[in-house]
Amino acid sequence: MKTILVIILVLAVVAGAIYVATKKFGLFADKDKDGIPDEVEEAVEKGKKTARRVKKKVEDKIDDLKKKPARRGRKPKASSGKDYYKKSGKRPAKKGGSKSAGKGYYKSKR
Repeated sequence: MKTILVIILVLAVVAGAIYVATKKFGLFADKDKDGIPDEVEEAVEKGKKTARRVKKKVEDKIDDLKKKPARRGRKPKASSGKDYYKKSGKRPAKKGGSKSAGKGYYKSKR
């Protein structure tokens, strides 16, 4: 219970110091006297502008994607008559005799 009171007291002292530094000593510029430093207001405005710009770019990309059909790869030639996606030709024959060097290398013995 005492630790909570100490934490609240420390926070109150820090808040009071910030208030005094802002109002009485004028360490932070506040032209419009609304209690918010001008640097903070400028940072918020900059963030809003960036958010608007990014939102517009995203909306433009979405509109572009809606206009264009999805590309699904190369289309088969109309005259070929073959199944385009089926592999054609024979596979090369394996060279006989030797086993592959990496076969079973990563298998653990249990």
